[in-house]
Amino acid sequence: MIISVVLGILVWLFWKVYLKSRVSLAQARFFLLLSVAVVVFIPFIAFPALREVAPRLLPEISVVQNSLAWVPSSNKAMQFSAKLIIVTGSCVQVVLFIWTYFRIQRYRRKGQKSFISNHRVVVHPDVPSPFVFIRTIFLPHMNRGEMNWVIEHEMAHLKLVHQWDSSFLLIARTLAWWNPLLWTLSKELKLTHEKQADLAVVQSKGNAEEYAQQLVDYAVKGGFAFAHNYSITHQIKERMKNLNAIQKKSTSAMMLSTLFLFMLSFGAIYAQESSALSPIQVDQMPLLAGCEEGDEACFNEKLLEHVVSQMEVPKGVEFTQEPARFWVSFVIDEEGDVGSVELMRSPCADPNSEECAEVKAEISDALTSLPVEKAAVKGGVFVKVEYTVPVVIAMKGEE
Repeated sequence: MIISVVLGILVWLFWKVYLKSRVSLAQARFFLLLSVAVVVFIPFIAFPALREVAPRLLPEISVVQNSLAWVPSSNKAMQFSAKLIIVTGSCVQVVLFIWTYFRIQRYRRKGQKSFISNHRVVVHPDVPSPFVFIRTIFLPHMNRGEMNWVIEHEMAHLKLVHQWDSSFLLIARTLAWWNPLLWTLSKELKLTHEKQADLAVVQSKGNAEEYAQQLVDYAVKGGFAFAHNYSITHQIKERMKNLNAIQKKSTSAMMLSTLFLFMLSFGAIYAQESSALSPIQVDQMPLLAGCEEGDEACFNEKLLEHVVSQMEVPKGVEFTQEPARFWVSFVIDEEGDVGSVELMRSPCADPNSEECAEVKAEISDALTSLPVEKAAVKGGVFVKVEYTVPVVIAMKGEE
């Protein structure tokens, strides 16, 4: 989620500060569509080749003890709540689309139908604002003069296949509805659609002043129900200004913007993959006393037996998890010596308490006394490998 929001902020700043005033409407449309794709879908892309080597994860070790106290933790509940909110929001987006679809079907069934230039036109008094849906133009009641201009405008949307952009935005908003920058980019893209349709009408009819007056008159009547947070006045001003503006077309600006999005996407993927590390691969696991070379199952079994037999959890320690899960890393070097034992995550209610320090010391002593006869082997030579192991302390009868 954080990566998606950061991408949205950077893209929006690049658009507003640099690109918007330097490109044509068609180029702006391309950039905004690509930006939405980057903001929504890049966080879902995985590229394992970029991952750094991580410690090898070993099976869980369970130590069963008596006399442990548990302090409730809300971390899991918070994570579940966040996922539930996201999924619920996506479901709401789907429900809203279904509701809108059935409302449009009602307009289609009960409205006045006609065909203009091979396009179906449906007029219904409940239509809030002119729109296009699957090659059908939907209009509210209006006078003939207004209708001619509006139909030309909606037909321009059809010729420019803006409905495909709208479908793409619907999917994007369903997946990432929680990202405010996605909605901002969507609004800008929809405004670009309106400008493109306005320009197409003027270029076809050749009367910018009359068309601009129609825009103003229709807006004054409340005929526009834009799905934008911009005020009607602001949008009409931008659209009227666009009618008389010379369309800029900057190849260099588009090349720079494409490069910017590519670098931004690569950086986001790299940032994600750097935090999703791949475990190191070895030909043979270290040899423990009582095992045969290459027997990984025996290594895991002997490691479990050794830690359980060596650990004694002090009484009175309080944990925030039930059972308590310590994440521990350690290294077995080329000589087979165990060291660099570090506690990466602790469930102690008070990490600075003496009881918690004793638990850490018990885990460290158990691991450093591991009877290693030979180190791990990779490519025919002994190698140093870092391992991560979850040590779980459970109440008697739980595990």
